[in-house]
Amino acid sequence: MKTPASEVIRTTALTLLAEHPKGKSLADLRFLTESVLKQVIEPDNQKNGKYRSALWDLEKRYPKYVLKKNEGRAAIFIPTEKLQNEKGLIEVPVYSPSVKELLTKSSSSTSKNYKNYVEIKAKIIDVLQLIENIDLKSFDIRDFRDYTEAADIMKAIIHLEGLQTLKYSLQMVKSEDEYHK
Repeated sequence: MKTPASEVIRTTALTLLAEHPKGKSLADLRFLTESVLKQVIEPDNQKNGKYRSALWDLEKRYPKYVLKKNEGRAAIFIPTEKLQNEKGLIEVPVYSPSVKELLTKSSSSTSKNYKNYVEIKAKIIDVLQLIENIDLKSFDIRDFRDYTEAADIMKAIIHLEGLQTLKYSLQMVKSEDEYHK
């Protein structure tokens, strides 16, 4: 499965925090993490808060590695001894952008006639194959007592059927080289 930006941000922050035994404030840790990953993941701005969202609860996600101390209004993340001892063992996964990010990036490209939808096609087909492997033979919508949950499941099924149609139309998507032939 693909690695989301939040996981890459968190593991990178852990490796950086391990180098600061006295700890770092949330703002400082975010700034350090952004500076390391700025070529891969866009830094936070008014529309994007990936780093803030990924780091604010770091101590809850990694309780063995991080302690959080509140000093006034600032949260200080302090590395545990375990994190300092195991910092070389923490592996930062390779980031794989989402379909939305790829689409946004490709729509800002200089070529108006061609957008590289091949990567987007691959991601959508990966998700569809995962969904197709789920066994729903024993699933019965009448087993749900909560009407809103059952309605949400029905909506999801309708969306999945739309994705199936999309999968077949994506077979016509070609790479840039094929497009220009």
